[in-house]
Amino acid sequence: MLELEHIRSGALVDGLIPGRAVTVMATTWHGDHDVEVIYEDGDKRIDRTLISRADEERLSLAAIRHTWGRASPV
Repeated sequence: MLELEHIRSGALVDGLIPGRAVTVMATTWHGDHDVEVIYEDGDKRIDRTLISRADEERLSLAAIRHTWGRASPV
């Protein structure tokens, strides 16, 4: 389980789209319970989704990408 507060730019997150980890590019809060997430998938496609507290159960943090491009496991 990943709390919405821990979804930040550079995070590699499992569960936003089925069967793939995506890299978070930006987040925008909409109130206290919803976050719009702009992400890049493994094919370099950029998309966005709106997630809520109910989605936290299916999300997990896979890694955090450093500015020099390598991922660190969490």
